[in-house]
Amino acid sequence: MDLERIQRKWIHVETVYPKYLLPMFIALILLLTAAYIFHLRRAVAQRTHDLNQLNIELQRLASIDAMTDIYNRRYFIELLQQACDDNQTGLSLLLFDIDRFKLINDNFGHSVGDFIICEMVKTIKRQLPPEAVFARIGGEEFCVLIQGITAEQSQKLAKRVQSSVTNSHYCHDNINHAISISLGVVYSEDVYIDHQFLINRADHLMYTAKSMGRDCYQFNKL
Repeated sequence: MDLERIQRKWIHVETVYPKYLLPMFIALILLLTAAYIFHLRRAVAQRTHDLNQLNIELQRLASIDAMTDIYNRRYFIELLQQACDDNQTGLSLLLFDIDRFKLINDNFGHSVGDFIICEMVKTIKRQLPPEAVFARIGGEEFCVLIQGITAEQSQKLAKRVQSSVTNSHYCHDNINHAISISLGVVYSEDVYIDHQFLINRADHLMYTAKSMGRDCYQFNKL
């Protein structure tokens, strides 16, 4: 009787159990495969996101001045050229540098000079409208490009920028440094103009301002 029962159980194992084992095994394989594909897709999506973020950061670094965190010369020239080509609402270019900046570097060192540049940039940023393009195009030389304003607004902006720097004092190692800037301001209204001519004209006006005693601006409407 016991032998017969054992034989029946063995037949049951041989015939019934394998019948359900194979589908379960296949289901397990499919489940593991689906989990792996899901994990792989997430990994690929994350990798793609990371690469996109890296590309954005590289593009930003290629257009930004590392010390001041404003636009660099190369990118600014590109934007200025495009603005000049598409000029339909009037544009203004402010070009300026720090008066007697060499004396600061010579007397206090380049670290102090760099500090003053960075602090001055922060001061000027607070005076600029959101649409203004602010760039460092040389050691202590800067440009501001703004579109869609009038000649009068352009002059008011130049005066505001100049006054904000004059009225600020930058303290480094318990020493207050007062600086000034001289600006050349060019305004062009509703006409195509060569971007290099605009820069040259603004540069000439800046040196005219320096020859007139510094800490002022010279304006020209083209």
